[in-house]
Amino acid sequence: MSGNRGLLVIGDASGLIHMANRQLETRAFRAHDHFVSHVIMMKKANLLVSIGDGKDPRDPELIKASKAIADASRTQAQQDEVPQPSPSLYMSPLGSTALVKIWRTDQQDRDGKPKLLQQIKIFAKFPEEAVTAFSVSDDLAQIAVGLLNGAIILFRSDAKRRSDKPPLLLQPATQYPVTSLHFATKLNVPTLYAATKRGLTCYHCDDSSKSGGMPRSVVLDERGVALHCGAVSEDGDMAVGQSDAVYFYTPEDRSVCFGFDGDKKYLGFFKQYLLVAHVDPRGRHQVNLYDLQNKFIAFNWTLTNTAKGGGGGGGRFGDDAAEEIRHVVSEFGAVFVQSSLGYVYRLLEVDTTSKLDILFRKHLYSIAISLAFSSNYDLTSIMDIFRAYGDHLYQKGDFDGSLRQYARTI
Repeated sequence: MSGNRGLLVIGDASGLIHMANRQLETRAFRAHDHFVSHVIMMKKANLLVSIGDGKDPRDPELIKASKAIADASRTQAQQDEVPQPSPSLYMSPLGSTALVKIWRTDQQDRDGKPKLLQQIKIFAKFPEEAVTAFSVSDDLAQIAVGLLNGAIILFRSDAKRRSDKPPLLLQPATQYPVTSLHFATKLNVPTLYAATKRGLTCYHCDDSSKSGGMPRSVVLDERGVALHCGAVSEDGDMAVGQSDAVYFYTPEDRSVCFGFDGDKKYLGFFKQYLLVAHVDPRGRHQVNLYDLQNKFIAFNWTLTNTAKGGGGGGGRFGDDAAEEIRHVVSEFGAVFVQSSLGYVYRLLEVDTTSKLDILFRKHLYSIAISLAFSSNYDLTSIMDIFRAYGDHLYQKGDFDGSLRQYARTI
């Protein structure tokens, strides 16, 4: 699941990719023969990169549930196009077929599908393994593929010469699966953050590595990182969700941390917010949006099977199933949460005035002032907040505090 360039993109368990526009009008096309494991919609160009087929790293029960959701969501025409299930849930009958495909979403072929620009055989030179993580650099010059056995393969291209270089085994196989890969740029140096269930490493993929040499690597942490629990900020820093906190890393060392308890299930960024999905003490999945600049929880939501289907059931695929978070992506100024019951929830941000009204009702004037400044509110309105804060403190009997707030309006 990915979102960029005015498109929300979802790959399903039968090889189809679904694309939705801002009005949530969808169209689908066959991208891979058997299943789609990863999709990335690029930020700076109308390009979609997908990985599909080969070995499937998911649990057989999850594969079965995903296929049920995909079947229920397809039209009859799309249903007729779906091939018969493979004899093996983990490998297509044709052998090693795992492919990276690059599509042009603003151009179409004769069949009306996005134009296929390139496809890469992932395991042409390496032993076949399931793909667990995937990242693409903004200039499309480097593609990193992480595997279930802990290996990382780096595919590189030379845009000036219009040629591809031999793939590089960036990290050899271990017993710890790769859980997160993210390209970033910090101080004009391209880097790749690579997380496994054993630790976090940063590879400096500068010009020396592009010319064929092995990138310089820095081990940032020896704590394992869970799947979907790593994300890169706009500043090029890596955020990692652990059970006790969210830790930030630069390409060279650990940076700050924020103490958010709970078993993390997903980590991401939405505008100025840190998005954290975790499990609460009662075992329910929650989504929290933290405003790190103003230091408050901007949003909290618990999945409780509220989107019930007809007949009073707990969801489309079983009354007793506990609803869990599968994927989270932001696009169209909103956050989309895909759940294990086949639902996609859209979370919309309210405007600054509505946020301030909520803070005023809770008498959180300090946070309201900080929010107004960070939102570039006009000075007259900010002075009104100081004055209201002073009135509140005066009514509480804090005359010195109220005087300080009144003084800031002069």
